[in-house]
Amino acid sequence: MKYKLSVVFLIFCVFNSCSENTLKAESISICNWNVQTFFDAHKTGTEYSEFLKNENWNSTAYEARLKRLCNCIKLLDADVFVLEEIENEGILYDIANALAGYSWNQKKNWTYACFAKCKDQAIGCAVLSRFELKNFSVHELYVQTEKEAQPMLRPIIKVTVCKGQKDLELFVNHWKSKSGGEEETQVWRNWQETQLMSLLEQTCSPFLCSGDFNQKTEEFSYLTDFTFSPWIIDNDIYRSQGTYYYNGAFEQIDHFFADKNLQITQFEPATNGPWCNENNIPISFKIYSGSGYSDHLPIKCKVDF
Repeated sequence: MKYKLSVVFLIFCVFNSCSENTLKAESISICNWNVQTFFDAHKTGTEYSEFLKNENWNSTAYEARLKRLCNCIKLLDADVFVLEEIENEGILYDIANALAGYSWNQKKNWTYACFAKCKDQAIGCAVLSRFELKNFSVHELYVQTEKEAQPMLRPIIKVTVCKGQKDLELFVNHWKSKSGGEEETQVWRNWQETQLMSLLEQTCSPFLCSGDFNQKTEEFSYLTDFTFSPWIIDNDIYRSQGTYYYNGAFEQIDHFFADKNLQITQFEPATNGPWCNENNIPISFKIYSGSGYSDHLPIKCKVDF
């Protein structure tokens, strides 16, 4: 099975800004958000059926949803955004241009980005950053040893975020969902965990893993022993809180996993915006009305490294 990967980098890279320096620590704020089937208005045939069949999904509806997302990004105001369920790199250009007000002279713009998905997949993962991104790589998983055929799995993105003279290795994940049965699909999430562990063991720089892992904190086999999770550290605060609201209950399936040499100084499921109601339940996107945001809450953290 061969995949064609789609990748884009936005402009204004400063290639000599990431040399080693052990004297000064740096801080970066990061937000992870599954933005729920964020398609543009151009139909290519790979979109989910509800978008292909719905005549109300058009450029006007897309532009309204894009504006809502950009307003949320401004309110969340993280240095780096990791976004799951983005259709293509063109949406990144639309986001970056809208955030910049179509002018690249403003301070604190998100002027760096990368994106990847496999050929014929509907959605992929993206990173928007105020700081230079370099060493972008995409890591596929190809398994032939299971009795059943491997489903289409999203690749892991590895990219270096540079701030000052420090580098942070960022690993972006969107693992197999439990659609098709929790037990039946667990084998593929196990493979994805093994793949991520292999990449982390080869990494020498401080790292942070981010994404929608589609499983709860207690369901990981190895990752929580090798890294630390702010969900676990702040368990007393967030014991009943999660990010994905399903069947009347929250699930903790969106995560950060940090190198044990990093310090996470802040962490929260973000509930101070229009993307959730007064009970902190996310307001999911509804294609029939074009309203809403996502069925996931964003999570934010600040790391010192």
